[in-house]
Amino acid sequence: MLLPLVLLVHINGYASWTVTVDGLVTGEENERLEEASVSLSKNFSRISEVTTGSTGKFIFILQPDNDYQIEATKDGYVTKKIMFSTRNVSAQVAKKGFAAFLVELNLFKKRKGLLNTTILNKPVGKITYSEKERDFAIDKEYAGMIKDQLNKLNRELEALRKKESEMKIARQQKFEKDLKDGKVYSAVHRNAVTRKPNTGSSSAKSITASGPGAEKLTVNTHVRSKPIKVVSTKHSSESAALHHFSAYDSEPSLPGEEIIEGGNKTIIKRVIFKNGQVFEYRKVQHKWGATYYFRNNIPITEFIFDSETARD
Repeated sequence: MLLPLVLLVHINGYASWTVTVDGLVTGEENERLEEASVSLSKNFSRISEVTTGSTGKFIFILQPDNDYQIEATKDGYVTKKIMFSTRNVSAQVAKKGFAAFLVELNLFKKRKGLLNTTILNKPVGKITYSEKERDFAIDKEYAGMIKDQLNKLNRELEALRKKESEMKIARQQKFEKDLKDGKVYSAVHRNAVTRKPNTGSSSAKSITASGPGAEKLTVNTHVRSKPIKVVSTKHSSESAALHHFSAYDSEPSLPGEEIIEGGNKTIIKRVIFKNGQVFEYRKVQHKWGATYYFRNNIPITEFIFDSETARD
């Protein structure tokens, strides 16, 4: 699933004796990983390092008669590496040049103390010249040596992800039940229209929202940390605004949402105070098409994002 090294051979060759590695770094959901660090070492000395953009791609050009290592890493993820040897190449074949290789490295998130990833201290694959194929290919002998260990890690990871998914579904079901039973927004009408901020070093922010049935609704929200910039709000009525701002008696939700654009992506951030805890939700829209959702930096589904940050 995640661990095998995926190699796709491109059809266009090169006249000169070099090999181009056209690389891709992906994550657990096969999403392209941005800001992954990919290093290239030649004969055990690091010679280059690049950071992936929103496409997750990187390119290295390898010279003949060397042993290379390509290593991909990202904060919060395991590190993976491959070996690529350009030694023992037939001179006759080299004159014709070689096709480029697409090397895809799948990284999965670290789960401290839950997975034994010792096997990943070794390369997950080796590429060498095959006289039989008269081209570069995966070293089958090396692949056979580490196959059992990689398969074991893969099974353990799958079991853990299944358990995580079941726990997420259970939490979502509990949330939906609490929402249906009225437990989530039990303090909606407790404080009428205006809330007074607590005294102390904390600051207060006054938000004004309009809606049918009332010319103006003013709600004072207590802010315990630096407030986010309110770019837009999505309240369709007075009751909706009151419902949102007064949802939790101790620490009301901050209104609106912050929109951050840059780096080939748009981030919609919403911060919710609930039961004495702070939840930061992010919707990350990449210009190349993919959209991902997070709660406190943990991936969630679109349904959970919409349900837990609903304004209406």
